[in-house]
Amino acid sequence: MKWLFIILFGFIAVFLLVYIPFYVMATYISKENKAQKYVGVYVLDLERTDLGIYSDSIELYKDLTIEFKQDKTFKFNKSVPFIADTTGYLKTARAGRWNEIYYNNWKGKITNDQIGHIGVYEGDSIFYINSVTPRADQIGKSNVYQVFFRKIKN
Repeated sequence: MKWLFIILFGFIAVFLLVYIPFYVMATYISKENKAQKYVGVYVLDLERTDLGIYSDSIELYKDLTIEFKQDKTFKFNKSVPFIADTTGYLKTARAGRWNEIYYNNWKGKITNDQIGHIGVYEGDSIFYINSVTPRADQIGKSNVYQVFFRKIKN
């Protein structure tokens, strides 16, 4: 019985000392690699995005860009009514979960949106903001739900 306890304890020790650190490191590396896929400049994809009540002002939004940087921060080139803020940071998730962007300042609260990386679609590298949070003055007015962006520069 004593040997069984020692063997069982040995397996548990190996698991704790080898597998868990390996899993943590692999998860970290995977998340970092995922974040690097976003690095670059993207332009609003008007073919895939329904601008809802803002559709009559497409000229104002057609040059909207977002830049993701190596340090996981992002910056839009201008403020638009259907997106909460112009700056923030990217938070990548484990497999099977949403990546998120967190806006730096929105009514003094932290707010975030889910983002999905679609990958290459019809020759374009695309990601989208899902259930996009509008700017504070547009809460209850905006009917834009998903905003798609197409990569234009690495």
